[in-house]
Amino acid sequence: MTNGNIKVYPNNIPLSFPAEDTIDSEGRIWYSTASQNTLNYVDPATGKNVHIQPPGTTLITAPISVPPYVDIAIHYGPGNAIWFAEVLNNRIGRYQLD
Repeated sequence: MTNGNIKVYPNNIPLSFPAEDTIDSEGRIWYSTASQNTLNYVDPATGKNVHIQPPGTTLITAPISVPPYVDIAIHYGPGNAIWFAEVLNNRIGRYQLD
């Protein structure tokens, strides 16, 4: 905010509609998407996007997950974990970080 610089990190999955974000203890920016069933993060140091598929789900990107799981919430903590919500499966998930 003080220097006016903006850095953009494009998501490499078309039509994924990033919806919410959180930052973990290592500075990685995790985000949810409305049309993909993945946990996602970008490493600001490298700009690399990583996509992790939750267990027990099928990922078909054509260009959206079928069915559309609608992962709309993602948060870091408590614990060293990423917490997320899946609307279609009516569940909350926890992804433990190392």
